[in-house]
Amino acid sequence: MSQVPPSSGSPYSPAPYGQGEPGTSPYTTPSASSAPGAYPPAGQGGYGQPYAQQAPAYGAPTYPTAPAYGTPAGYGAGPVPQVRPTTGPKILLTIGLVMLIGSIVAFAVSLATLLNVSGSLSEIPRNGTATATLESSNVYGIYSGGLIACEVADPSGAPVDVTSVPPSDATDVDGNPLIGIFSPTTSGDYTITCQSSSSKPVYLGLSVNGSGAIASGLGIIGSFLLGLPGLFLTIGGFIWLGVRRSQNKQAQAAAGGYPGARF
Repeated sequence: MSQVPPSSGSPYSPAPYGQGEPGTSPYTTPSASSAPGAYPPAGQGGYGQPYAQQAPAYGAPTYPTAPAYGTPAGYGAGPVPQVRPTTGPKILLTIGLVMLIGSIVAFAVSLATLLNVSGSLSEIPRNGTATATLESSNVYGIYSGGLIACEVADPSGAPVDVTSVPPSDATDVDGNPLIGIFSPTTSGDYTITCQSSSSKPVYLGLSVNGSGAIASGLGIIGSFLLGLPGLFLTIGGFIWLGVRRSQNKQAQAAAGGYPGARF
């Protein structure tokens, strides 16, 4: 009996390429190593070996270790130290010294004026005549706390005008009020004759009029008013200048580790 090959559409046609032999299950899946397109196992050549030696998984790359933020040179080191000017402290110190020196001069002049007048007084007889060598460039005064009348004659014997000083304008020198002043016309020996009914002593010396005494008193008072602020400003200027210089020295010392430090 002859056999007729089945038609192409017969279910009994040979199995397609890639499928198992007849009698095997059509649902059997080839193993990964034998399936078409499968990679050979690692260690047997082919494509498996490179993948077995890959770098770690994606997302965890290895980078060089960098220092923490803010630690590199130039970061987190703070401001560059600078030497601050000393102009302000020097100005304050100069003003204080000028005021202080001015007050000392004013006090010295005023005090010297009063001391000069005080030192020039010499006692003369309250009832009698005295001779004194006087200078034409000075003004002289007669001082006494009692009622007294005095006359003055120049070296030639000519009378010299003596101007009486009212009690309201009288200036006290060492507790002795000024009662009369006169100006010698020439230098030489002058004669002073006084008569008094009082037991108060009489003195002859340089004159200090009311305005001069007021000026001297104001000079002394003003010297204190000017000197105290000047003293405080001087002390403050010295302290400020010392602190500023100390800070500048510290800045200069610290600037050694800061490139480009400005002074």
